[in-house]
Parts: sequence; C-alpha cells; structure tokens
Amino acid sequence: MGNAGFWTHMKYEFEHQVRGVRKTFHWIRTRNNVLDDQGDLVLVQGDDEGLILAEYVGKGLMKWKKRGRLRIKVMDFGENWELVVLLSWASVIELSRRRARLRRFSPTHLIDI
Repeated sequence: MGNAGFWTHMKYEFEHQVRGVRKTFHWIRTRNNVLDDQGDLVLVQGDDEGLILAEYVGKGLMKWKKRGRLRIKVMDFGENWELVVLLSWASVIELSRRRARLRRFSPTHLIDI
C-alpha cells in the first residue's frame, strides 16, 4: 500500500494478483471533511475510474458507534478478493487517522506560525 498522490493523500495504490495477472488498484478519496479524520473512498482498478469495485461512505464526525459503510461489488477476482479489499481499506483508514493525530498534536499547533 502506497500513496500514489504526490502532494496530497487523495489516492492510495496497491497491487493484487488476479488469475495469474498482477493488477493495480487505487483507493481514491471522493470527499474530505476537514473536521473528520477520514473521508469517503472508492476502489477502482488502475486508472479506470468508471467502474467502482468498492466504496466506503462515512457517517460523519459525530458518529461514534458506526463510522461508515463499506460496500464491495461482487467480482470474479478470486476467493480472497473480499479480504484484500477489507485489509487495504483498513490500512487507508488507519493511515488517515495517524496523519490526523499527528496534525492534531504536532508542536507547530502550540506556537503561532
């Protein structure tokens, strides 16, 4: 899992082998709330943004028990496809939370810059 955007964290890329062929997939952020630590995401194959393979829709800032909904499109990408989608989604969410935590508690917020 790697950040595919140069300046922003709007696109994350990973590779997965589908029927013997290595393919590239991207998690792309579709909505980014400044007050929330995670935005909405869609999963697409390569640069083809027309076919959405999975999507995560967040519930918003004040929701504590349920943070959002992950919907995975049924595809013939092998028996481990749902597990790959779930783990890659969880890693993007965790990276977003860690970045938000660093911004929140960084020393630059303690001084006026």
